Amino acid sequence: DHPDSPEFDSITVWLNSLQQADSAAMPQLWDCYFRRLVDLAEQKLRATPVRGSDGEDIAASVLESLWSGAQKGRFADVRNRDELWWLLLALTRRKVASHLRNEQAEKR
Repeated sequence: DHPDSPEFDSITVWLNSLQQADSAAMPQLWDCYFRRLVDLAEQKLRATPVRGSDGEDIAASVLESLWSGAQKGRFADVRNRDELWWLLLALTRRKVASHLRNEQAEKR
């Protein structure tokens, strides 16, 4: 899936539904973004010496954080697919960094 494909036209609608606590929107957002987030997380993880990391776990955590945050009104200023993508990028980067910190702390 690519952001210019027709199914991405619905992202703003799904995002609005998610912010209204409509859980039916989450599977569509998951389908659109999960693989891209996995790829991003794995790319970030490959650039580090830490092994045993799972991009799928990180991507799932990012999307769970999106759901949880939306339920709490944290992302009310995210209004379209571009803003959503930037939010997902930031969440992914933070979760990768947190994962790496935890892995390094366990080694000590």
